[in-house]
Amino acid sequence: MKQGRTPVRRALAISLLAAITYLNSCISPEPEGLVAQGLLMGEPCSPPCWQGLVPGTSTEAEVDEFLAHSEYVDGVYKDDYWKTHAIRWRPMGRMSGDNSFAARNGMLVLMRMYVDSEVTLGQVVDRYGPPDKYAAGRSVHPEPVYIVAVLFYREHGMILELHLPEDDPELRPQTELLSVEYYEPAPLEEVLSASAFGISKPRTQEEIEWIENAIEDWDDWEGYGSVIREPAMLPPGPPGAP
Repeated sequence: MKQGRTPVRRALAISLLAAITYLNSCISPEPEGLVAQGLLMGEPCSPPCWQGLVPGTSTEAEVDEFLAHSEYVDGVYKDDYWKTHAIRWRPMGRMSGDNSFAARNGMLVLMRMYVDSEVTLGQVVDRYGPPDKYAAGRSVHPEPVYIVAVLFYREHGMILELHLPEDDPELRPQTELLSVEYYEPAPLEEVLSASAFGISKPRTQEEIEWIENAIEDWDDWEGYGSVIREPAMLPPGPPGAP
């Protein structure tokens, strides 16, 4: 009886393997977690580098080459915005929300990407230490109102964005990141200035005053806890946005 059933079992196993192979051939593999891998494991490079692209070093042509051939990318759109080439692109499998790069004078200056798997603030602080500065503000959209918190890492050219409930504006180790921005490492005032007005110098007096006022909205990191401050917070969004 044993020998009689062996061919049947083998045939079933072969049929099952063939079915699995066929199903796998019908599903296109989609790379997952590339932003999280670069952020937490430094693969293949650490912030502000991502997938070999580095703000202040990589050219717009190199960005175009990556986006044209990466299996992670599912559509690219370019616009001129605030003296900048805005390069929006959709990660494979994402239903809504585009990542975005910015280039000026043929050079990559900014990468903003949604974190594509669960990454907590505690994991980032464990790897990179505490942020240098933070700012927070209420969302500009009427409903629902939430708190936007942004954390600045000078050495790593990195700004993290997190969204908190208005009735619970606490940063905790388990708070999940929403997105990450990479810049060429520089002092905060230079990052804000370049975001708002580009890298050209010298600044006008009006621009200098704007930067000085913007810096006042940022505080030193004092650990986990509430981000609420008095007087009421202002939205911290990227400078230069209308």
